[in-house]
Amino acid sequence: MAAPNQEHNWQRILELAHEVAEVPSEQRESFLRTRCDNPVIVSSVLDLAQKFHAPAAAPAMQPGSRLGRFTILARIGQGGMGQVFSAVDDVLNRTVAIKVLTEDQAQAGQRAEPMIREARTASSLNHPNIVTIHEVVHTGQTVAIVMEFVPGDSLRVLAAKPMNAAACLKAARQIAAALEAAHNAGVIHRDIKPENVILRPDGHVKVLDFGLARTVSGDPLHSVSSAGLWAGTFRYMSPEQCDGSGLTPASDVHSFGTVLYELLAGQHPFPGTSPIRTMWSIVNDKPPALRDRAPGLPPALYGLIEAMMAKAPAARPAAGAVGAAVESILEDLRGSTSSSGSGVKGPAPRRRLWKAAIWAASVLGLAGLGGVAYWKTRPRTPEIELADALTKLLPSNRATAAAISGDGRFLAFANSQGISLRMLESGDTQPLQVPADFVVDHIAWYPDHARMAVSGFSATRNQPAIWQVSITDTPPRLLRQGARGGVPSPDGNELAFASEDSSEIWVSRADGQQTEKALQGGAGDTFPFVLWCPTGRCILFQRRSPSTRDLGSGSFDRYFQRSLESFDLRTRRVVSKMPELWIESAAMLPDGRLRFLRYSSPGAYYAKELWEIRTLPESGIIQGEPLHLGGPEREYGGYLAGLTSTDSGEVATMLQATDEHAIYTADFDPSPPRLTHIQRLTLDRGRSFPHAWTPDSLQVIFDSERNTSWDVFRQRVDSAEPEAVVAEARRAEVLPQLAPGGRNVLYATGSGNSSGKIDRMMRVPLNGGLPVEVPLNGSLGEFRCSSGPAGRCVLRRAEEQKSYLFYELDPERGVGREIARTAWMPGILGDWDVSPDGRWVALPNHDAKSARIRLVALTPGEAEREVVLPNIADLKGLTWAVDGSGWFLSLTTTVGVRTVFAYPNGRVAPLGNLQAVVQAPNGRKVAFVDHIVAANVWKVRFR
Repeated sequence: MAAPNQEHNWQRILELAHEVAEVPSEQRESFLRTRCDNPVIVSSVLDLAQKFHAPAAAPAMQPGSRLGRFTILARIGQGGMGQVFSAVDDVLNRTVAIKVLTEDQAQAGQRAEPMIREARTASSLNHPNIVTIHEVVHTGQTVAIVMEFVPGDSLRVLAAKPMNAAACLKAARQIAAALEAAHNAGVIHRDIKPENVILRPDGHVKVLDFGLARTVSGDPLHSVSSAGLWAGTFRYMSPEQCDGSGLTPASDVHSFGTVLYELLAGQHPFPGTSPIRTMWSIVNDKPPALRDRAPGLPPALYGLIEAMMAKAPAARPAAGAVGAAVESILEDLRGSTSSSGSGVKGPAPRRRLWKAAIWAASVLGLAGLGGVAYWKTRPRTPEIELADALTKLLPSNRATAAAISGDGRFLAFANSQGISLRMLESGDTQPLQVPADFVVDHIAWYPDHARMAVSGFSATRNQPAIWQVSITDTPPRLLRQGARGGVPSPDGNELAFASEDSSEIWVSRADGQQTEKALQGGAGDTFPFVLWCPTGRCILFQRRSPSTRDLGSGSFDRYFQRSLESFDLRTRRVVSKMPELWIESAAMLPDGRLRFLRYSSPGAYYAKELWEIRTLPESGIIQGEPLHLGGPEREYGGYLAGLTSTDSGEVATMLQATDEHAIYTADFDPSPPRLTHIQRLTLDRGRSFPHAWTPDSLQVIFDSERNTSWDVFRQRVDSAEPEAVVAEARRAEVLPQLAPGGRNVLYATGSGNSSGKIDRMMRVPLNGGLPVEVPLNGSLGEFRCSSGPAGRCVLRRAEEQKSYLFYELDPERGVGREIARTAWMPGILGDWDVSPDGRWVALPNHDAKSARIRLVALTPGEAEREVVLPNIADLKGLTWAVDGSGWFLSLTTTVGVRTVFAYPNGRVAPLGNLQAVVQAPNGRKVAFVDHIVAANVWKVRFR
C-alpha cells in the first residue's frame, strides 16, 4: 500500500485531473497553479493529461516484410506497448503471432527490458488457457516476442451487445483458471480487458499480453510514479490501480469483474466521457446494478460480479474462488436446462441449488454495502461433514500440530518423528527436514504453499523457537529464537509471532529479521495465538488476562478471562474487542470470516465445537455475534484443537483427540533424578489421580471416575484391580490424603459428581469402616497432609482474593487455630503441598513469564522465602519429595504437561511427560499420571 501521504496525493491528482479534463492543453498549467501549490501534484496531473492524449506511434512493419526468419502476414492487434502481427515461421513452417515494440517506447530508451520481461513472465506460466511464448527476437533495432497464433476473436468483438449467460460463464471459467495459475505462480497480469482474451471457434479461451505483468516477489508494485501507476488500460483498472495503491491478485479480479459486467450488460460499468472521468468513477462511484442492466441472470451471478468489483481488494474473492463459483452457477444452469428440456418437472437438483447459494453468499462478503445486507439477513449456517481421518497415529506417536495448505493440496503434520507432508489427492506421504530436539506445536503455511513457519520448543531446554521448513529438500532455517506461534502475512512478506513468555506480539520480515514490537500486554496478559487480517494491515489475537472473578476450582483458567481483539498495525491501536470469547484456535478466511474452536465454557479444558464470526477484512473490526456451526459429530466424545483452513473455506483440518489419565508406578533414582521400571497401575479408561501411598509403600491411594462418579480407591503395585476405600452412591469423593499415623484417609465430598458442590470433609479408616464427618468451623477450602511420619495436616482458605490463611487440621477434632497467612495468588486445584516435616507450605506461581515457589513457614520465627527457577515457566502443581530435598514440579506446555525435579538452589532435572507425581514413604517408588492422548488429524468439509 502506498504511504498515507501518497494515497492522499493521488486522490488529489485524480480530483484535479477530473477538473482539468475540459481545459485546453496550453492553459492547463496556469489553471492548475491557481488550484494547487504543490509542484509534484501539478507535474503529475500534467503528465497524466499528456498520457491520455499522447498518440501511439506505429512500427514500420508491413505485410510481406521480414523479421529474421519470420514473414509478416497482417496486423492483427495493438496493445499499449506494441503492435501484434501474424507471421509465418519459415523454418518450422507454422503460423505465429509476433508482438513488436512501439517506436515511442523505443525512443524512451525502454526497448528490450519490458519485452524480455513479458516473455519471461508469460513463458513461466504453462497453462492451457494462457498463450504460449516461443521466443524473443532481436533484429537490428527491433525487439519482438514470438508467441502461438490463436485463431478466433477477442472478447471485444462480443462486448457490443449482451452475451449469452452460459457462453459468458464458460469463458469466465477458463479466464479464472488462467488467473489462478498466474497468481499461484506469483504473477499479476495488470491488464485484463476484452482485447487480451481470445475466444477460439471451438470455445477455448486464451489469455494473452502479459507485457504489463509483474511477479509479486520481484516487483512490490508500490511505485507511485506515472510509469508504475498508470500501466494498464484505464477503463479496466482497479480502484487501487487508479489511486496509486499497491497491486495484488485482487486487482486482476476487479478488472475481470469489469469485463464480465460489460459482456453481460453490453455496456461498460463506468462509461466516463473521458479517461480521467472514467478513472474517477472507478475509484469513487458504485456501478449501476447489473440486475437492472441485464435482468434474468442467475442471482448468484449478480452477487459474484458485485463481489469481484468491490472497492476494497480484500472483499473480492480470489480467482480460484471465482472459478469455483462460476462452475457452480453453470452446474445450476445445466440442471435447470436439463430438467426443462427433458420434460422432467421440478427445480434443479437440491445439491446444485445450495452449492450455488453458498458461493453467492461467500463471494459477496463485504462487497460495498452488500456485505452489510448479507450479515443483516444471515446466510444459511454451513453444514459440517466430518469426512475421515487423515492420520491414524497411536498415542505414543500422536499428532502435536497440523495444517492444510491454502490451496488444499498438502497436509503437514507433526508427531514424535518430526514433520510429514501428505499430498491429499494421492495420499503419498514423505518426511520433511526438521531441526533436532524440537517439539512442534504450531504449523502455518506461507501463501506460496511451499514453505511453513513451524513453531515449537526444545524438548530438553524448553526454549521456544520458530523455523522455516520447506516442502523441498531445503534444510530448515531458524527464523526466531524465543518466539512462539509464528504466522506469515497474507502476502508472505512478514511474520507475526508472540514473545517467549507470550506477553508481547512482534512483527518481522518473513526471514525473521527487522523485528518490531506491535503490542505489549498488560500485567499478567498473554496472547495464546495471533492471526493476520486478510489485508495484512491488522492482526487479530486472543488475549488472556487475570481476572478477579473465580470460575470455580474445576476450571483450567480459574482466575482468568479471555477476549478476541483486533489491532491496527498502522495506528498501533486495538480497534475492536469481543470479551468473554474463549477460543482454542482459529483460521481466518480471505473474506474476513473467522472460524474458530470455542471452549465449551469459560475456563474449560477443552473445545468441542466450531463457531464463526465476521470481521471487516480491511480493519479486522469484529462484526455481529458469533455464529454456531456445530460439531463434526453429534456424539463425538473427544475434543478438538489446532483448526486450519483452505483459502476457500470449504475444507478445514483439526486435531481430534481422546485422552485418559492412567496411573503408573516407577522406581525412583534420586541421583540424578530419573524413573525406571515404569508400569501401568490402573487398567480402565476412566480418569484417575494419585494422592498418597500407604505407610508400607505397597499401595497407591487415588480418586477415580471409573464407576461413573468419583470415588476413592487403593491398589497394590502388583495387583490389576483396586479396592474401594469409599464409594457412596450419588456422591463424589475426591482429593484423598493419608492422615499422620497412616490409619485414616481424609477426603472431600459433595452431592452428585465432581462438578457439583464439594463442601464437606470426611474421615474413613484405611482398612475399612464407616465415614465420619470432620468439623470444619467454616468453609472447606483445600487441605493437605504431609508425607512424613512426623508431619501434619493443614487446611487453606482464601480471604477475598487478598490472603491465604492456613489452619491446623486435626483428623478427629477438625479445623483449629490459624498458623500462617500469606498474600493471595491465583491457584489451581491441588497445586500446593506441605513439607514432610510439617514446617513449610510450598505454593507455585502460575505465570507464563517465570517460575517461582513461595515457601510459607508454619512454625514461629521463620521468614517467608521464595525459590526462583530459571528457564522454565507455566507451573501447574507440585508435591514435596519425602526427604524434603526438592519438589516434583509439573509444567504446562503447548503439547501437554511435563514434570521436572526442582531443587531449592533453582536447578531442575527433567523427568518426562507426566504429572501429579506422588512419592512413596520409602522414597524408592513414585506414582504419577500419564496423560495418554490419542490425537489424529481429521478433515472437515463445509457444505
